Amino acid sequence: MDKSLIRQFRAKAGADLPKKSAALLDAWLDRSEDAVEILALMGADQTVNEFNTAKTRLNEQLRKRNAPFGLVIKGGKLAAEDSGAAADWLEKRGERYRTAEKVLPRAVPQTLEVMFCYGWLKPEEQAMQIDFCNLLKDELRTPPHDFHDLPEIKIWRDEDSQQECKPVRPQMLAACKRAFLSVMMLSGQLTKSNHCGDEINLFLTPKGDDKPGKFSILVGAMRRHDEMPQRFRESLRITQYLDGQLVLDVWSENSPARKRAFAKQVATLIFKAAREYSSPSPGGGVREIDPHTEYFQQRGFEHPAEKRISPRAEAHSLTSSFVGEVDGTQRRRVGEA
Repeated sequence: MDKSLIRQFRAKAGADLPKKSAALLDAWLDRSEDAVEILALMGADQTVNEFNTAKTRLNEQLRKRNAPFGLVIKGGKLAAEDSGAAADWLEKRGERYRTAEKVLPRAVPQTLEVMFCYGWLKPEEQAMQIDFCNLLKDELRTPPHDFHDLPEIKIWRDEDSQQECKPVRPQMLAACKRAFLSVMMLSGQLTKSNHCGDEINLFLTPKGDDKPGKFSILVGAMRRHDEMPQRFRESLRITQYLDGQLVLDVWSENSPARKRAFAKQVATLIFKAAREYSSPSPGGGVREIDPHTEYFQQRGFEHPAEKRISPRAEAHSLTSSFVGEVDGTQRRRVGEA
């Protein structure tokens, strides 16, 4: 079982595990899978029997919390086994549960796009949102070592990215369809704007969960999540603040270091989502897209089948050799045009 699923459980439903059970689970998650090494990490005075007892008690705690896994020893290593509750656990929390059978190979483009979704505010507050976006762009240009192999990640923001000679709405909708993730800046205007509503609908379900193949990050800009409509409060998605403060609060401090820290925090979440999005799937791995193919696919060039014209000549008929004239009429060899 994927450890990322187990870490989700540990952070949410398993936060109140008893001390010894939590120590055993954390040692396995973060330090080692070898049973002997875990035994040593738990303390020099631990015996094998005490270790087995701790494992049994941990599994009991996991069952009480309807955990999607249990721990067993296989070949001297501690391993997770699907308890059969994984689908139920995730369904109850409104999260996606994708098995190997459900995931198809995804063609990962050479560039990943992120939609910057925000409402228009008063000039001073608007300037804060734009500054946050620019800092976020800077952070995405220089990924840390753990994410250096990811495709380039670019942010699409209407004023920066749209072509002035073309209508805005079609460009915005096309960008949303290309983007794998949306950064939603929470404010009172976010849900009042029709444009923002259209963007949000392409990333979130009516209940506030991510749509298939899409990710979203909520950022506390001018409002907290509990001040937003129900759609933003039902999901277990964690709204991003910096030490509990909104973008409005942090930018009011006028501390460049704090501003940069906020942008870096959100950029790290984008990198993690990009890793999940572009990871090889169990069904067959990642396929790279030829840049020419990607160009035409994104622009929807297509010829309807009913309008296609069959070739009018066979290849061998495209050339002919002149034989001569008989009674003033040009003649060619049989079979030639």
